[in-house]
Amino acid sequence: MRFTIRIVWDFQPYRKNGKEKTIGVVCPEIDNAFYSQIVNEIIRISAENGYNCSVFSSNFNYSFEESATRYLSRTGATGILFVCGEIYKDQLMTKNLSVSGIPLVGIGMGNNVELFDNVFINEQAGFDDAINYLKNLGHSKIAFIGDEYGKERLEFFKKSLQKCELYYDIELVFLGKSRNFLCGYEGANALLNKDFSALCCQYDDIVLGAIRAFKDKKIHVPEKISVIGFEGASYVNYTSPKITTIKSNPKEICSIAFEMLKNRIEGKKYPAKNVFFSPSLSIGETTYDIKVSQLIKK
Repeated sequence: MRFTIRIVWDFQPYRKNGKEKTIGVVCPEIDNAFYSQIVNEIIRISAENGYNCSVFSSNFNYSFEESATRYLSRTGATGILFVCGEIYKDQLMTKNLSVSGIPLVGIGMGNNVELFDNVFINEQAGFDDAINYLKNLGHSKIAFIGDEYGKERLEFFKKSLQKCELYYDIELVFLGKSRNFLCGYEGANALLNKDFSALCCQYDDIVLGAIRAFKDKKIHVPEKISVIGFEGASYVNYTSPKITTIKSNPKEICSIAFEMLKNRIEGKKYPAKNVFFSPSLSIGETTYDIKVSQLIKK
């Protein structure tokens, strides 16, 4: 099966000693707010440091990631930034890249990458904070909405519930085939008749779709259902209500990743390392203390 390389953005051309200086970026998609923030930030930092930037969107397809990586290797990219992909699991591919001399740095590629530098986002810690926060607000029945690529975050969600001694109910889980806003809208409608007071979403775009669905049914957020997102999209402080989210801070992540890549490009030698980055819970207006409302009713 052949895969066509999709160049989303290709900036021209910074040169050094007659050679183009190009950073290749491979990411799952650019429609999602988090990935678009990551890509835009990498483009900005690359330009500031005198590099072109070629961006490839894989649509969550490993074979495409592999094709894009081979293309960048063949065309002499100065370095490659891999965002939340699966390529790190292919040790032969990453070894071949290492032999080719092209530096490779990952962003959000898991916590066990051994063959190249990686900025690991500790999503489990983020979910732990979110579930603990909801528990302290009096919530015990918590639902989850994600898409078909959300199984890993669903596992984090389950583990966080267990740590807080809360029951995981499979009936309160929706994993849809749609993505982004539509996934949230469909998921909320699918869960409407279930018994829960809080909702965790795989990412912030899903929150917007869910809130729209609740609003259409005259269900008030957060008074009736509290909602928490993930990733800290740039718009979360400008929605109504402001979204409570597990904020991963794309600017800081990209800054760390680019500095690691730049060190490798400059020939600095040291064992591959994982830099651990912990997200933080950003409290907005989509969560509600149901203990307070119960006291008022009394």
